[in-house]
Amino acid sequence: MLLLEYTLLAEADRQRLARFVLHAGETLGLNAFHLLPRIQQPLSEAGLPLEARLQVGQEGLELLLGEERIFLGPVAAERGSRLRTLASELRGMAESLSPELLRQRNREAERALVRARVAMQQELQELEAELQRKRAELTASLRRAETDALTGLLNRGAFDLRLNEAIRRCTRQREPLCLMLFDLDYFKEINDTLGHQAGDEMLKRMAKTLTESVRDDVDHCCRFGGDEFACILFADLKVAQRVAEQVLDGMDGRSSIGIARMLPGDTPESLLARADEALYAAKEAGRGRYCLHQAA
Repeated sequence: MLLLEYTLLAEADRQRLARFVLHAGETLGLNAFHLLPRIQQPLSEAGLPLEARLQVGQEGLELLLGEERIFLGPVAAERGSRLRTLASELRGMAESLSPELLRQRNREAERALVRARVAMQQELQELEAELQRKRAELTASLRRAETDALTGLLNRGAFDLRLNEAIRRCTRQREPLCLMLFDLDYFKEINDTLGHQAGDEMLKRMAKTLTESVRDDVDHCCRFGGDEFACILFADLKVAQRVAEQVLDGMDGRSSIGIARMLPGDTPESLLARADEALYAAKEAGRGRYCLHQAA
């Protein structure tokens, strides 16, 4: 049975709680000289503020100081009326505060509130910093999953997602969209004669030329696979032709380029098929040039 709940706020509360314990112990037949040594050290070391509970459990009288349990001694089986009377006495004793102790408790309560508020703000800042760190890690992880390791461009999986999103967006907003496919001319011969390192340098040069020819954070440049590249260009054919000329100039004319603009009802598959047809036409026409799909 719970006899008393008491919050220790000021230093004087330690002595008051000790008196409550001794009073309860004596009332229940415990020796005060045995009780005092059991509670003196725990009470003196307990940090403030602290919630205390004095109660009669199955084993006897016990004092709970926060998470710490102090067994005070066994008590004879008591009738409920006697324990209720003792609990009433203890509550009356706890509520009879002197003006000075009341002021001390109020001051300590205010300080505890300030400390709690500071701790809560600090914890909130730490949680916010941890959230930002997790977001940055997730963004970096997603970026790695979408990026071609050699060129730093988007990979084929990311290309498929971006193309689908681009078609839906431009269809909804009635904006122009062009798909450009690029193929490095005679790339196999470069690998065979100069080695794979030279081939890798050519791929990186193509990636750099592409990114420098389009708008950052607007258009999407991708390594489509092998020596093939793609660009999702949020612009009309005139801009796409200008980009193609810049790429040809930057690659010394060693690239074939196919261009197709989005038409009403296009799907990613249909737009990609027309761009691929235009790329094939550029190769058939002698390479080192760009071709527009006839439907453009």
